[in-house]
Amino acid sequence: MERVVKNFHNVIGFRLAPISAMILIFFAFSSDTMVPVAIFAAFLVLGMAFMFIGWMRDKKLARLKSGGIAYDADNVDFAPVNLIRLRGQITFRAYFTYTDAKSITHTTKTRWYCLRLGHSDIGLTPLDEFYFSAKVYVNPNKARDYAAEMFVEGEREGDEL
Repeated sequence: MERVVKNFHNVIGFRLAPISAMILIFFAFSSDTMVPVAIFAAFLVLGMAFMFIGWMRDKKLARLKSGGIAYDADNVDFAPVNLIRLRGQITFRAYFTYTDAKSITHTTKTRWYCLRLGHSDIGLTPLDEFYFSAKVYVNPNKARDYAAEMFVEGEREGDEL
């Protein structure tokens, strides 16, 4: 079963903005002090900024999927982001190398992704236990205009001795 790995900005934005909005409304109507209102207003703006960045990346991916050239990633390298803990998700940075039609190897920038774990997975599952693949969509007229879509096929089985 192949799953698309989610964009980090979408995950953070869709978690931060609605919660901040609800708490902001609560404090706006029930508190005389403006400090909590200002704090949660800042979190709301931050969440909406994350949502906007995620929306722009999704829009770019959709544009390049329809008009770009698709390449399979030759290599998917990743590194966990240990400072960010999201309930039920692993957060990590990934970059891809791919070879274009002219046999030139390109490396993409590091992107942040989130992978939702199932109910049977544990929160400390290392990334090495998943099979990752990626498609890189490139604008044929401008090689720096690209977007990547990352997939996970499932967990690897441990080597039995």
